[in-house]
Amino acid sequence: MIGIYEASEEKEKLTMDSHQRSSQVQETVAFLQRRAKEQEKKRLRLWEQAREDAEQILQYWIETYQPTRVWQWGSLLKREEFSEISDLDFAVEGLNSVQMLQLLADAEERSNFPIDLLHWETLSPGVQQLVKLRGQIVYEFD
Repeated sequence: MIGIYEASEEKEKLTMDSHQRSSQVQETVAFLQRRAKEQEKKRLRLWEQAREDAEQILQYWIETYQPTRVWQWGSLLKREEFSEISDLDFAVEGLNSVQMLQLLADAEERSNFPIDLLHWETLSPGVQQLVKLRGQIVYEFD
């Protein structure tokens, strides 16, 4: 039989263990919240860098190649969908195949993000429609 003193010690130990677990849970929650905030800040910095890269690429293409139209779509247009695995999505109209290869090389030199470049004239009507629905024209020659 446990004496009153021993029972009191056991109860105190259980109470301490409970407080320690509660404290550990609170510390873990606080850590996870800090980590989530840091990851969100990192994701937003990446999104901002991707936007800057896309703008620089677009300006270079306009000055150098004068395409008829450039479409952009994907996660770059929707900040909340952008992630560390996102790429820069472009569809370019009005250039030949050799120019398109040079566009891709130029873009890859100007950004560390993967580039998804589509040649508008070679796209099926269905894919063109998809780009129109999900994207926007970011440049059009007047």
